Amino acid sequence: WVITVFGFLCYVIMETYGNIWLGKWTSDNGVNGTHSISTSTYRLEIYSALGLGQAIFIIVGSLSLAYGVITAAGRFHNKMLNRLIKSPMSFFDRTPMGRITNRFSADLDVIDTE
Repeated sequence: WVITVFGFLCYVIMETYGNIWLGKWTSDNGVNGTHSISTSTYRLEIYSALGLGQAIFIIVGSLSLAYGVITAAGRFHNKMLNRLIKSPMSFFDRTPMGRITNRFSADLDVIDTE
């Protein structure tokens, strides 16, 4: 979860700084209302690097979040299955197999979709 938080935090920082950079760039009048090509190129390169950084950090954050969710769902499934397997035989005598299967799959569906 540290990588997820770090990725999204860096994305927000880059997005904020990109907006600040763009604001400074557009409010600069230059000399006689014009900008030199080297100044414009420099500013465009910085703004592009900030955009690329945003893309990289949002991908890192999203992938680590997806990995964490899949890992957590797998662990929950294994715990549910282990608890079901370790249930006493009287539970299986009283409860129809269809009800057990239905409840197990319904619980996993809730985990996967919510």
